[in-house]
Amino acid sequence: MTKKSKIWAVENEQFIFVWQKESVVTKEDVIQFSQTFINHVPNYISNHQDHMSTVFIGAIVAPNACDEAIKEVKRFRKLQFIRFGLHGWLECYIAIIALDSKQLFTHRKARSFTHVFEKPFEEDAR
Repeated sequence: MTKKSKIWAVENEQFIFVWQKESVVTKEDVIQFSQTFINHVPNYISNHQDHMSTVFIGAIVAPNACDEAIKEVKRFRKLQFIRFGLHGWLECYIAIIALDSKQLFTHRKARSFTHVFEKPFEEDAR
């Protein structure tokens, strides 16, 4: 009987939305993408009782980005508590993956979630 009893559980989820852009990313692109991104986030929030946190990352893959777009991405962070934090929270970040310069730009708190995007750049350097 005790083998089937659940004593404690937490659920962490991570979603990544990718936009591939053929030209340089501008500040307007980041603003437009962030608004669309934030509008779609509620469709993916878990209502499971063990939900603790969900991280949403919007990744823009492009040849390069202008300085204003990079500043906007480094400032972008949304944190929302679900039912006053009793049912967890969600975090939203945006990242720009600049293929020409082989760089990743994102908010500093998103680094632990986005470091996997840098792996191909490290392998190319070897």
